[in-house]
Amino acid sequence: MKATLLNLKKLAGRGRAQQTADAGPTEVNQDGEAAEPKLPPPLSLFFMLSHLEDDGPVRLDGVKLAVLEVMGLELDEPRLGAFAGSLNALDFPVQLLVRQHPPVLQGLRERLTDSQPGDLPRQTREAADSLGRLLTALENRAGILDRRFYAVCEHARADELRALLVRAGLGVFPLNGPALRLLLLASALGGSPNERDEDAELEVEVNRRDIRIGEHLTRSLHLGKWPRSLAPGFLQGLMAAGAPMDLSVHLGAIPTEQAARILEWQKVRFESAQSLSFKRGRSMSPEAEIALEDVSRLRDEVQRGRERLFHASLSVTLHADDQDTLKDLTQKARAHFAATLGKLDNLAFRQREGLLSTLPLGLNAVAVWRTLDTSSLARLFPFSPPDLDTRSGTLYGIDLRACAPIVYDPFDGTHLNANTAVLARSGSGKSFATKLGVLRGLCRGVRAYVIDPEGEYADMARAAGGRVLSPGVPGQGMNPFVIDRGDSEELLQRIGSLRRLIEVMVGERLSAERRSSLDHALASYYAERRERTGFRDFYAYLQQETPEIAHLLRPFATGSLRDL
Repeated sequence: MKATLLNLKKLAGRGRAQQTADAGPTEVNQDGEAAEPKLPPPLSLFFMLSHLEDDGPVRLDGVKLAVLEVMGLELDEPRLGAFAGSLNALDFPVQLLVRQHPPVLQGLRERLTDSQPGDLPRQTREAADSLGRLLTALENRAGILDRRFYAVCEHARADELRALLVRAGLGVFPLNGPALRLLLLASALGGSPNERDEDAELEVEVNRRDIRIGEHLTRSLHLGKWPRSLAPGFLQGLMAAGAPMDLSVHLGAIPTEQAARILEWQKVRFESAQSLSFKRGRSMSPEAEIALEDVSRLRDEVQRGRERLFHASLSVTLHADDQDTLKDLTQKARAHFAATLGKLDNLAFRQREGLLSTLPLGLNAVAVWRTLDTSSLARLFPFSPPDLDTRSGTLYGIDLRACAPIVYDPFDGTHLNANTAVLARSGSGKSFATKLGVLRGLCRGVRAYVIDPEGEYADMARAAGGRVLSPGVPGQGMNPFVIDRGDSEELLQRIGSLRRLIEVMVGERLSAERRSSLDHALASYYAERRERTGFRDFYAYLQQETPEIAHLLRPFATGSLRDL
């Protein structure tokens, strides 16, 4: 089956998707007249997408969806338990989607260029140019992946799903607008979300074992035989193998009453088989005995509310540029599951269904399910290893375990604060990593102030055109009491900072009355225009206005601390 996508904008634009196809060779009917050409299925039918609204896609069946981006985390026992607890509270269908593809760093390069100050010193500008070349090299390096995690559900249940994921300790952000449009395009056509050429013409060809979209190949596989037991982080090994893929887990909770009836029926069936075997003078097989024990245990757990049963389905879509690479990726994926006694099935003549199952549409088109309990499903935990690529900020390096770039911006507003700690063993390169982060921050226009007791950063500061200040040396230092009165808002902020600085100098938290007096004195002092401002002048002013506070600061004016 072939189809030509003449305008990708209609795939992820407002309104219903449409499709036009080349007519191809003219067919002639029995009367010798030209027959109407056979057009391929419409694009909306192929991708099961009706249209895209600003806050979610709408499928052909009219179901509106919500797509949530989930920030990955390291997997540990407490987090696994919290995730299992969230699953136990789930009572509606959910799709968990992992997408990992070669990164598109063009946007990061453009933001780096746009944020560069015009007065960068020569050495810093050379460092910025070198960083741009490094980003280009990383984009073309094999094995480097951009990994992102998503959760999809019906739009009406989005708030419930978000609350459950947050309860499990995961960061969740709803996708809408351009970000949602790019995700749908990238999922349908393969690759990382980026500003695609939406007017490009691409041909879709569905074959027996793969789908060709333009020059890009995809192959979908389904987990037909599940391992008997799942280890925590079962999927991490597959994702860390470095294969471009979309991995989707569809799950839906089975009502507790129905689950109890199913387990009771299975228990009766196994016990009947056991009784029949004993009557015939034979014993049960070890597999049947284990199955009976598992069913009995699980029935008790379900009845106590500790476990729930879920319908689950796992599909994988692999991406490659040629058949040889696609074959190699397929063998690696199968080997990973075979090592745990699982088996990936071919979806011969069902590649479209496999591709649809790994699109963020909450649709399991493969329609093959496996029943899992809460503990087993929680061990899948698809949100790890975490991807520290925040799509903007400073490139720190490559996460060797996750095969992903580490791009971090502490000032992007999504973090609780901008504090960052660097922890490692002695000699591991903490100082180098910190200096690299400072230098690359300078390339983006970030102003850096380093408190450097050992003088480690002096050479870098001079090379980057900065200043090295040595407190105690005549003629050097910083005077926080010198304030530019041009900006009234900044003046108020600086006055607040000076009040906190004076509390540090005094060594105790001032009472409410003293804080009020100090704040009034600072505002009055800087409200008047003065030829010079400094601590000694401010101290003299305090002696006249608030002698009590001036007495607290006397060691810094006339005492042993006057040279600081």
